[in-house]
Amino acid sequence: INAEYMGFLMNILVKSSKIPLWSARNFSSLPENSVSILTATSTNIIFNLATEEYLYEKSKILHPMLFLWRNDKTIVIGKHQNPWKECKIQNMQAAGVNLARRKSGGGAVYQDLGNTCFSFLNPITEATSLNFKDLNNDVIMDAMREMGIPNAEASGRNDIIINGKKVSGSAYKVRPKNRTLHHGTMLISLDKEAAQNYLNPNIQKLQSKGVDSVRARIMNLTEQNPSINHDVFCKAMSNAFKKKYKGVLCEEKVIHESDLAKIPEIDQVFKETSAWEWRFGETPEFTNAFEKKFDWGMFEICFNVKNAIIQSGKIYSDCLYPDFIDTFNAVLLNPNTEYSVHGWNGITEQMEAMCTGNDLYQQLIRDVKQLVHPNLQSTQLH
Repeated sequence: INAEYMGFLMNILVKSSKIPLWSARNFSSLPENSVSILTATSTNIIFNLATEEYLYEKSKILHPMLFLWRNDKTIVIGKHQNPWKECKIQNMQAAGVNLARRKSGGGAVYQDLGNTCFSFLNPITEATSLNFKDLNNDVIMDAMREMGIPNAEASGRNDIIINGKKVSGSAYKVRPKNRTLHHGTMLISLDKEAAQNYLNPNIQKLQSKGVDSVRARIMNLTEQNPSINHDVFCKAMSNAFKKKYKGVLCEEKVIHESDLAKIPEIDQVFKETSAWEWRFGETPEFTNAFEKKFDWGMFEICFNVKNAIIQSGKIYSDCLYPDFIDTFNAVLLNPNTEYSVHGWNGITEQMEAMCTGNDLYQQLIRDVKQLVHPNLQSTQLH
């Protein structure tokens, strides 16, 4: 344990005081010198995502918080993915599987009650340089050991694997000088056959992974310890979280959908993200499309071309740079330029100007140029 982490804990301990009444708006009754554990009873994916968004975007994050939740049968897609391509919509509708769209990037995943979600929310200040992602990962690994799984290990930037198979994936984002969100999922007893029934995995992705199916890449915790379920996992995570902040005042609370629905901000987000326009969107029939798997994600760019003029365009991607895709889609909304190398260069030059100073985005633009440019040349040759 490093000195800064010890100081962080001591600061919490020294400042502990009386506990006021719980406030729905702040999701906690505790002062900043404490920690909270929230467990949701709702299994509605859209409501749970709205709650998480409210916690991160609207509520006052004064102290470390752990939010545990799970969802009934659902496909969750990234902000810029095409549901008609990623999912087997007819199968989903016949089986009553929900569709939800995240406000962040990433790919499509299947969730059910055999999959538990966790969200760590931490306050940060100029005086705090703690790596909360590492602290949170310590909590997860301690929970795994408590459940009798000592052979779990971190893999890459965001995964946890057992014997080479993925049991957990997560993402991390930071609001500078304010707060962090580290959220992910744990596969406990997921119906792995269902993932194949409702998802259309991209062939290029599967080939890049070197495996034959989605199912071959994942493992349930019950394959290691059949006694594990959602409640066992939540208890282990709660115990590990309290152990990490040992001696610190901790509030554990079960939160109900009926209570949270009274908060206007959550209700507003729920209405927005449950709307057909957000989840499915309008997916026009494009006349031309180019697709490639880059190191940074799948990328598909579609054009609606009429009389050799690009009337509109749209990008679908599972990359983790939603702001980049938003900007590109705004440029493609009504480009009204010729469907040619010259016209395409005008579009990319506009993107380069809008992304001035961002070296990463400039590299992404160069990658996209290399995808589209030769395809346009080939089209014009014919």
